[in-house]
Amino acid sequence: MVPEMRRYWGATIFLSLLLLVLIPGPVTGQQGGTQVRVVNVDASEFPTVVLLVEAIDGENNRIADIGALVLYEEGQPIADFETQPIDVGLDLFFVIDANDTIEDRDEVGGLSRREKVRDSIIRFAQYFMDPTQLDRVTIIVPEGAGGRFLDRPNMLFANEVINAVNFYQPDQFEDVSLDRLLLMALDEAARTADEGRHQAIVLFSDAANLTEYPDMQAFLNQAQEQQVTVHPVILGSRADTNEIEQATKLAEPTGGSVIHMPNPDITDVLYERLRQRGTLNQIKYRSRLDSSGPHVITAELAGTQGEASIEVQVEPALVRLAVDNSRPILRVATDSETPLDLIEPTQQPLVAQVEWPDEHPRDVVSASLLVDGVESPLDGSVLGADGVLTFEWDISTLEDGVYPLQVQVVDELGLAGLSEALPLTIEIQRPIEVAMEEPTAVAAPTAAPATAIPAADTGQAPQGIVIAGAGIVSLAALLIILVVVILLWRSRHVPTAVPVQPPVQPVQSPQVQASPAQAPPSPAAQAEPGMTQIEMPAFVTNKDVGAYLEVIENAPEHPGYIPLSGNNILLGRDPRRVAIPFKDRSVSRVHARILESHGTYRIYDEGSASGTYVNYERVTLTPRTLQDNDEIHFGRVHLRFHLSSPGSDGEENTQIYGQM
Repeated sequence: MVPEMRRYWGATIFLSLLLLVLIPGPVTGQQGGTQVRVVNVDASEFPTVVLLVEAIDGENNRIADIGALVLYEEGQPIADFETQPIDVGLDLFFVIDANDTIEDRDEVGGLSRREKVRDSIIRFAQYFMDPTQLDRVTIIVPEGAGGRFLDRPNMLFANEVINAVNFYQPDQFEDVSLDRLLLMALDEAARTADEGRHQAIVLFSDAANLTEYPDMQAFLNQAQEQQVTVHPVILGSRADTNEIEQATKLAEPTGGSVIHMPNPDITDVLYERLRQRGTLNQIKYRSRLDSSGPHVITAELAGTQGEASIEVQVEPALVRLAVDNSRPILRVATDSETPLDLIEPTQQPLVAQVEWPDEHPRDVVSASLLVDGVESPLDGSVLGADGVLTFEWDISTLEDGVYPLQVQVVDELGLAGLSEALPLTIEIQRPIEVAMEEPTAVAAPTAAPATAIPAADTGQAPQGIVIAGAGIVSLAALLIILVVVILLWRSRHVPTAVPVQPPVQPVQSPQVQASPAQAPPSPAAQAEPGMTQIEMPAFVTNKDVGAYLEVIENAPEHPGYIPLSGNNILLGRDPRRVAIPFKDRSVSRVHARILESHGTYRIYDEGSASGTYVNYERVTLTPRTLQDNDEIHFGRVHLRFHLSSPGSDGEENTQIYGQM
């Protein structure tokens, strides 16, 4: 071969080898069509149900437009639902297969493989990690016969991730089984799986013996069950066919991707895909489930379905008539000829209490009153937010008698609740007319003529005059004796007071006020037997607020200041368990506790997933004493602590909102 030809082929071979070294291997993914996954189902506000749905195409890219999505509940299509994108973040687990090749340098004078892994993770923290602390980052490295976390699991802040990987130096290399590191990542992923974030494992390895570990198949089965995607990143200047095949066996069953990383910036394309999967589609709809137990919800897009199970407890409403039936309803006529339908009252206000034994309040679509079994709709009924149903009972055509009453309500799910029968008595009172007889005239007695008796001139009164005087004296004496007898008799027989029966009044509902002539009942007076009372809540404003929390960001439900009243205050996402609730999903159900003693406030973390931070330092098992103007993070919620109340300089405190 002539020298020129030799030089030509030599140059060609050299350039080919150079291209193999410099050009990265292709990014591969699970090949297929559209995939739909129901990530999370929240039925805590049933019958409102909230789903988080993920839709990806055959290249593992997120499908943003899901307008063609169809939703089913137990096989029945849901006609009306709302959908919107929502950022939920990532649970990202970096697993570093730090074997004896980790310090190799593939280029003369270039970075070692460990340094390339370091720079790749730093690029994610700097350019792709969510700045509002939605993401959780965990780094797992070999140690001894197992593995360990760098710094701590579930790091929230970019500077934490950068510091952790910057100072990592591999220990003496031992025979560490890679499947143990991967299973360790899955165990940590299971702890936060219910928070809806996309979970992925990025495995940095030379990929020489990826699938030869004894528990690798168990890892794959568990990863598929937990819906964790696996993304092997092959280290080295080139990736041969065997390495790509082994990496694909890990990625393909889980929906992950394989990438060859000769340089750290090559992984940017992987991080961009993962960043997309940190955004899900939130779907909200009103459920029609009318029975308790587990139910299947299906989301379908482009012929592909994703399913999830929801379990709810559904019971009919509990209804009771909250009226006093110990006295009759009195209808009083103005005269004896008043028609029945004009006797007042013609309407009787009534009240029913509606409760939800399954703790899922729902809309009442209809209500009816049953009088002695005869049903009539209550078109004018009003159901308040407190569950009190007020309505009018038409009694204009009812005569005297006892009428058993029941109230029935039908909720939006078609479930009917019926109260127990309550008998109410109606009495009608008409004026009584008494016939008066004309009196019979009685003739006045005629006086007898007086006979003059001449008096003898004896110096004595005439006999008739003496007899008349004696009679007058006797009559006066008898009257005096009679008065004395009556007084003596009254002193020995004191009459017993006869109780006066008060007039019967019609039944009044709690909303009907007493007339001005009736005195209001004493607060200390007890309810009459058989009377059901409805107690209304009392709202008290505490104007002597001490320390408080100022909302900085991500707590719109508290539009101002949150006072800290009390010496033992729980904070978290579950309003049934904490005193100060936050709606942000980055906050755990029970997240932290603030204790006050002699004016000193200390904060504790209650084992939350995202941790509690004071001035960007994590609160450990030791409580942290709060100082004025300290900044506090509960997940994405950002607050500032103040020791004195706003307006404490003498101005009236008018900006306190939230829990008192």
